[in-house]
Amino acid sequence: MTPLCLLLPLLGGGTVDVALVGNPAVVSTGCTTYVDLVLTPSAPTTVVAVDVILAWDPAKLELVQALPGSGAWLATGFLNDPDGINDDTDDGQALYTLLVSPANPLALAAATVVASFEFRALADGGVGMQSSAGFFASTDVHGIVPGLPVTGTLAAPAAITAQDVPALEIPRLGTPPNPLAFMPGITSGPVIGSTWDPYVDHSAFFPGALFDILGITALPSPVDVPTVWGTLLLDLSGPLRLHYRPAGFPFAVIVPFDCALIGATAATQAASFDAIDVLVTNALDVTVGTF
Repeated sequence: MTPLCLLLPLLGGGTVDVALVGNPAVVSTGCTTYVDLVLTPSAPTTVVAVDVILAWDPAKLELVQALPGSGAWLATGFLNDPDGINDDTDDGQALYTLLVSPANPLALAAATVVASFEFRALADGGVGMQSSAGFFASTDVHGIVPGLPVTGTLAAPAAITAQDVPALEIPRLGTPPNPLAFMPGITSGPVIGSTWDPYVDHSAFFPGALFDILGITALPSPVDVPTVWGTLLLDLSGPLRLHYRPAGFPFAVIVPFDCALIGATAATQAASFDAIDVLVTNALDVTVGTF
């Protein structure tokens, strides 16, 4: 039998290395990232099909979806297979297939992203490739000659780092200082997908107050504006969001599960009212986190 390395030059092609690349490789815990499937030919090569057996730890990474990349693909996805690998694509193993019409093969001349797999990072993990599984499945790149794969090297697994970002609630009293009465969340800080529930402690501060107001603004440089009610610590020149509660009751600020919010900052301050008077509290400078 003639070796593949001797036949390929006669066919005008080369081998195709297969790699998985995290994009990005570091992601906040609970959020999603993409793992790109990259084909790199050793010489210009035409391809009609790609089969990749993905492997990962489902306790650390959760497969969300697969998206085809470059190529006029005829069929893509986790197709039915005789080994039953794709009967359950949540178990840490899945066979992904890309097919083009043999009359219109994919011409590879340089590294090309042919698919992207979206994973949710539950913990540090990795997505790798298995060379074979079951009786029939294999990771292969198929050229224009039937039965003659042009698969080169399978790269090491793509490492995914799940990064925890702490939610912060930092008190700021101002100058002159306000009473430290506006307290951090009882059950949660400003964590995505949670309800932030800070409150005003009236045990020593304005015990006769009837209701409390929470103001939230973007966090610029610290503001200190002395007033007859205390030191204003919020910049009111921009958008202001207000929440109202009976005095001493926790506020309920819904923080959406939106990974784009992680690391966002805001300045918050409470004010308490009765029928006549108003007094303001300390501020809490907050940062949205994952825990």
